[in-house]
Amino acid sequence: MKSDFNFKYYNESKLILLVILLYIGSEALIREIINLLKAYNFEYYRFYPATALLALVFWLINKHLHKVPFLWQLLIKVPLIRGTYKGMVKYNYQGVLGHKHCKLIIYQTTSDIKVNCYFWDEDENGNKISSTQTKSESIVEDLIRKDNGLYQLLFYYQNKGSSDSSIPIKDGFNTLTLKKEGEIKRLEGGYFSKNSLSKGNGGTISVDFQTKELKHI
Repeated sequence: MKSDFNFKYYNESKLILLVILLYIGSEALIREIINLLKAYNFEYYRFYPATALLALVFWLINKHLHKVPFLWQLLIKVPLIRGTYKGMVKYNYQGVLGHKHCKLIIYQTTSDIKVNCYFWDEDENGNKISSTQTKSESIVEDLIRKDNGLYQLLFYYQNKGSSDSSIPIKDGFNTLTLKKEGEIKRLEGGYFSKNSLSKGNGGTISVDFQTKELKHI
């Protein structure tokens, strides 16, 4: 994950209320600690401890809020989509239609979203063909709410190509819409890309949520 911290995905009104409550609570706690220290003749020189405590609390929230879904829904204005997804990508390359199996691993905190994608072919027995496997990593990401109420995951990515260089490095952009059908949580949409040989292609992706665990391929 990127190291920067921000409040981009917080519900603004609830964020303000949370800051006020945390500040009041931290000030009360610090006063009690000061009184306790004075009782034992310890000197304490105050240097904005409430601010430091707030920074620590929000650091913990950023790293761990995804583990408490109901608090995420309360404080964050975008859905929790962190986890592993599997499905298919269908593409059109130089007029030839094809498809590959794919896996999306989505890292998400209150500040950031990061997407790793894996693509591969399988033989007639369902075994992965290692030479066809490629991986892409997102570089710029966003999760936005559309006017129709649906959420879209947008990310610019770079694909590293295959290990034997038969599949070249390429850059591209994905637009995936979050849809829920009963118990199924699905990301589907389109992409386009351009490789290092200045040749481009596009297609569609559809992946279903599998697990909250971030399972690498």
